Amino acid sequence: REVDIGLWIVPLIVFVFLALSNGVNLTDGLDGLATGTTIVFLMGTAAFLWLLANSVLSGGQTLLYEEYKNLNVLCFCVIGSLAAFLIFNTYPAKIFMGDTGSLALGAVAACLLILSRLTLLIPIIGIVFVVSCLSVAIQVLYYKSTKKRVFLKAPLHHHFQLKGNSEPRIGILYSSVTALACIMCLIFWL
Repeated sequence: REVDIGLWIVPLIVFVFLALSNGVNLTDGLDGLATGTTIVFLMGTAAFLWLLANSVLSGGQTLLYEEYKNLNVLCFCVIGSLAAFLIFNTYPAKIFMGDTGSLALGAVAACLLILSRLTLLIPIIGIVFVVSCLSVAIQVLYYKSTKKRVFLKAPLHHHFQLKGNSEPRIGILYSSVTALACIMCLIFWL
């Protein structure tokens, strides 16, 4: 079901690009964390794109089917490049993504979901990106008003790290939560 929001689409798209780009950027604080999580996020996106492509093809909309197929190709290209990058980015990392890479990665993910009209799935399947952003916002707002901290360090993955969890363990946790969110959405979709 689609809802026409008129010109409000412009600020929505700007917000989605800024939010997802910064969410991936904030998640990129440990070796392989943003890379692994984004791979799982994009695999979920690819599954949704495949379902959309099949549904429009059965409805006879071949042009829309081709567009979804092209978005899926882009999705798998990014997944493949991230998988190759992950070889060198896992703990202990030999190559780092940095702000430029993580911001671009978030923008590509936002672009895929906006063009496929799946924008409202972002906060669900991208829950770890949302949590990273919220943990920073909560920490800053709480500290400014009370001069005390909610987390040992923000974003949340650094809090987990200071609590004694290893970087690979946190990466597996974030990827697992993302996979679970994707699976739950796919089950609900079907």
